[in-house]
Amino acid sequence: EISIARHDWEDTFNTITDMITVHDKDFNIIRANKAAEKLLGLSFLEKGACDKCFKYYHGTEKPPEGCPSCGSLVTGEPYTFELYEPHLKMFIEIRAIPRLDKDNNVIGLIHVVRDVSEKRKSEEHMEKLLHDVSRAKLEWETTFDSVTELIVLIDKDLNIIRCNKSCADFAGKHINELIGSNFCEMLPINENDAEYLREKVQAEETAESIEISTDGRWFYMSHRPIVDKDGNFMHSAIIATDISAIKNTEQMLKESEKELKKRVNDLERFYEMAVGRELKMKEMKKEIKRLSLLKSIIQMVF
Repeated sequence: EISIARHDWEDTFNTITDMITVHDKDFNIIRANKAAEKLLGLSFLEKGACDKCFKYYHGTEKPPEGCPSCGSLVTGEPYTFELYEPHLKMFIEIRAIPRLDKDNNVIGLIHVVRDVSEKRKSEEHMEKLLHDVSRAKLEWETTFDSVTELIVLIDKDLNIIRCNKSCADFAGKHINELIGSNFCEMLPINENDAEYLREKVQAEETAESIEISTDGRWFYMSHRPIVDKDGNFMHSAIIATDISAIKNTEQMLKESEKELKKRVNDLERFYEMAVGRELKMKEMKKEIKRLSLLKSIIQMVF
């Protein structure tokens, strides 16, 4: 039974994929499982042989400074730590477990060592991905808040889910104050335009761009439903571009055109009058010339 138990324990010991080495107080490896023998390149362990753990784990001639495992020999407390070991060319997680005798005196250590290179690569990849996502989020939010257009995300009840800084500046409120409020309260529009927008949002359809006027300002407003990769409705996006300057310019151009037409009409009337006067003067000169000629004939006759 003892032999069977020993055989079962050794089979289990050698089946474990983590490296397991048993050390005495002088840092000698006195036992190792198959994984440790393979990865550390251990020679056959003989009793009394000098197989220092730091030689195989770190490739050094003495224990490394600040080694938590060495501290475990002093404190009798277990330690778990990770490091990159250039000698093994891998990231490893080391669990140093004190070996105690029946009187609780430390007589050595058990090292359970796991190759965590893939884990670290995965963590580094996730950290980079998180950094990239955070940076992209920051860049998107900065762009979102920098554009002069009013950009609003709404649900099907026209309640604001998110908006940019231009909306907050227009409404004279903080962005958080606008979240949950109705879009038509933030940007008052006439009932017909509000109903048209509501119908398009409910139907998850794109609305044709329309011109709206509110509080003395003009906006060019467009709407588009936003869906996820499966085509499910998420929210609607509204973009309102302030075209007040354009409308004011159009009004000025209309007024200028009206004034220009008036001046052209005045010039045309003046021209007609001047031309008419010139024609009359020509007719009068002809008449005077005719009368002078007639006078000369009469004098010659008489």
